[in-house]
Amino acid sequence: MNKNNILLEVKNLTASFEIPDKKTIIPVNNISFTISKNETVGFVGESGSGKSSLAYCITQLLAKNAKIIGGSIKFDNQELINLKLSELQKIRGAKIAIIPQNPMSSFDPIYTIEKQMNEMFMNHLKTKIDSKKSELFQKIKELEKTKEIKSLDEQKKISLEILALKKEAKNYTYNQSIQLLKLVGINDAEKRIKQYPSELSGGMLQRVMIAMNLICEPSLLIADEPTTALDVTVQMQIITLLKTLQSKMHMGIMIITHDLGIIANMCDTVHVMYAGSIVESGSTEDIFQNPKHEYTKKLMLSTPKFDTEKLESISGYPPALSQLNIGCAFAERCEKCMEICLKQTPFIFQIENNHYSTCFKYLYEKYKNNHDELKKILNLNGIK
Repeated sequence: MNKNNILLEVKNLTASFEIPDKKTIIPVNNISFTISKNETVGFVGESGSGKSSLAYCITQLLAKNAKIIGGSIKFDNQELINLKLSELQKIRGAKIAIIPQNPMSSFDPIYTIEKQMNEMFMNHLKTKIDSKKSELFQKIKELEKTKEIKSLDEQKKISLEILALKKEAKNYTYNQSIQLLKLVGINDAEKRIKQYPSELSGGMLQRVMIAMNLICEPSLLIADEPTTALDVTVQMQIITLLKTLQSKMHMGIMIITHDLGIIANMCDTVHVMYAGSIVESGSTEDIFQNPKHEYTKKLMLSTPKFDTEKLESISGYPPALSQLNIGCAFAERCEKCMEICLKQTPFIFQIENNHYSTCFKYLYEKYKNNHDELKKILNLNGIK
């Protein structure tokens, strides 16, 4: 991988949450990954696996009871952890944008779409807008000077041009908003921008949310469950829209979802999360065609397919993140659990190329004919 193309580099990231009864949970546990320009990276897993917590660590939008306790988050080679708020605000929303999980609850119901988009412009692009308006007013001044020495017909033409420039200056953010709404496929944008969130469907609100996040032309777009509560047709429209926008704007995209269909349709690289950790990583083809973690295999079998009537479920429940013990977090739900899975904490190892897993079963399987190499790998990771 060309390091010059890396947008986001996360290394050994760990975050904790303090909850009542003085308990501590670890929703993000020693996570490492990268996202490059034009790359779409997916994070998939059951609810509570830590996917959204990871997104909010990256954007530094953590609750008061949460904190990052280890690791590094670099965006464009700049460390984000402990960055001054004034510097962070130049990145968050402007260079890293996040589409939240529920668009319906992300809008203020008492303001029109225009008002809310305008606020986004003023929060992030006020300097640019002021500069553009100054440029337009300077053109108006120059035209007014030349107007006096022109013929009557020419003066009329200049007056119309001045009027158009004044209108452009006055309606600059409105015009930009209309262009963005049209870009994300909203028909009759001039009507929709005057409406309130309650007057738009879930699919339209999701498109408006995407448009708002494109205002600053971000380098990285984080989409947290971008198709939640949308019907199948609208889901495909949103997926197609994100792929089209990526090709136009050359963004990196981080998709967070529990829907393997979205992962298959959108992602170049996939990270499977369970109990706050990444348990398997690889290309989309690796994960779907050759999964090497029992949890990944169970996720695949629990996904609806056209050629089967019966779905398999994953027995048991994910562990409470405040009660993680030594051993594999998936061990109690795993039919292939071995003794080592109960006694030793898994570590990440390479299957081949860029395909990695933490499943002891596949480590033993890979080195079943090379016990010396297996023993060496276990020893290097603190397992005797």
